[in-house]
Amino acid sequence: MRRKLTVLTALLFSYTEVMAIEWTSIIKDTEHEVYVDIDSYNVSEQSPYLVAKTIYQLPQTFVAANQKIEYFISVSKLQYNCQQPLYRLRTIKLLDKNSKTLNVFKINANFKKLEANTDAFSIGQLTCQVHQMLGGTNS
Repeated sequence: MRRKLTVLTALLFSYTEVMAIEWTSIIKDTEHEVYVDIDSYNVSEQSPYLVAKTIYQLPQTFVAANQKIEYFISVSKLQYNCQQPLYRLRTIKLLDKNSKTLNVFKINANFKKLEANTDAFSIGQLTCQVHQMLGGTNS
């Protein structure tokens, strides 16, 4: 009985965590839609980040370690240096058309230049704006 209660409790907590995500659409065109979870805002290594989800109309390809993965949805943690402006991808979760997880990657990349008129740029503007509103430093 105790084991069943523990499993049930774990399931309830995991369900609650999934339900807690509130996606807000920030970009929509004929090719894809980008959402952010404002509640995912946090700071790591003195740099702010947000989690974003992108849903593509056509399959995309992610290449890593001699492996090509075709996916339709990505959920990414993007971290920003707001002063430079620079950004880096920290994690990416790839999903198929039915939202089934295909793979999850932790990425240990260096910051790179943030190009204007990109999805990362739009997400970065929002991330840095939230960061500033909450009293974060300009990093």
